[in-house]
Amino acid sequence: MPTKAEEPYWEDSRFKAYAESNYTYDDAELLASLWNIDIIEAKKTIGYKIMNKLEDLLPEKIQGGSGGDGHDVKITPEDQLDAFFNSNYTYDDAELLASLWNIDDVVEAKKTIGNKILNGWEQYLPEKIQGGTGKFADDGYDLEALGMFVLSPYTFNDADQLAQLWDISIVDAKEIIGIKILNGDEALLPDEIRRDAEQGC
Repeated sequence: MPTKAEEPYWEDSRFKAYAESNYTYDDAELLASLWNIDIIEAKKTIGYKIMNKLEDLLPEKIQGGSGGDGHDVKITPEDQLDAFFNSNYTYDDAELLASLWNIDDVVEAKKTIGNKILNGWEQYLPEKIQGGTGKFADDGYDLEALGMFVLSPYTFNDADQLAQLWDISIVDAKEIIGIKILNGDEALLPDEIRRDAEQGC
């Protein structure tokens, strides 16, 4: 049976709620930066919070539709890297962030950390990274497995679905998928998630 075509995002009730609110593009852009989501998802997220009276769960700087005041100062990639290198954050922190947030390379992850430092947004980094301890290995994350997840055909949505099915965090779900791939155990993943080569005729 053909799947229902996805409705255009501008017809999504969440997007409409955002569009009819006091929130601006700058607010959505700021949320996208803080939560590492794309701008359309940020607009829908704001709309969802409005519809469900959950605006207090948005970052304080955004609540009520501030227009993104205070973050329009131009910060260059060099500024971001300088902030990273002058901080307590390590290469390991950047590598872990790249794995957790599916950032393509460690340099981009360093810039992301630097940007959070410069804007006073470090609290929006994953807890295990905040403060720049570089001690993630002791906290039990398997970087090889997380890296394998990033390189695999699996997506954030797959990890999100597994997290809901097994009642675990998304990071744990990414790690589990990576471990299953590394060990050749993809068959142990739920059918609706598995992407191994079983699609023959």
